[in-house]
Amino acid sequence: ETALSFLKEMKSLNLKPNEISYNTLINKSPNFETALSFLKEMKSLNLKPNIITYNTLLNKCKRQRFSPKTEQFEQAILLLEDMMSLRLRPQYKGYKRYTLTAVVGIMRRHQAAFRAWYLEQYSLRKVWWEFFRSVAEQL
Repeated sequence: ETALSFLKEMKSLNLKPNEISYNTLINKSPNFETALSFLKEMKSLNLKPNIITYNTLLNKCKRQRFSPKTEQFEQAILLLEDMMSLRLRPQYKGYKRYTLTAVVGIMRRHQAAFRAWYLEQYSLRKVWWEFFRSVAEQL
């Protein structure tokens, strides 16, 4: 609710939210569905989501309880595919392991589905292939 009132207040003051505003709204949103709606709104305003946007969404996805449980895996894959289409580089090496940490948390719950999906991704760019190999190694 706080995130929604912040957005309404910005709009009432004729302030245009930018990528940073939307990343904050996504982070402070009460659940994954609300965070996802902010991503859709962000894109509709021709604002470009970045790696922070997607890492935050993946963390929201990881914390959310889904019914059925497979929906969590499906949502994570959709986010990752969206990241790939935008040519965003995942964070998975060194101290910047945000993307890796979020994805491993989700995929541990859905190992069989992840392994099947992973095997189909042979045509990914090298950085993504390395990222998914790192995820698979931690399962």
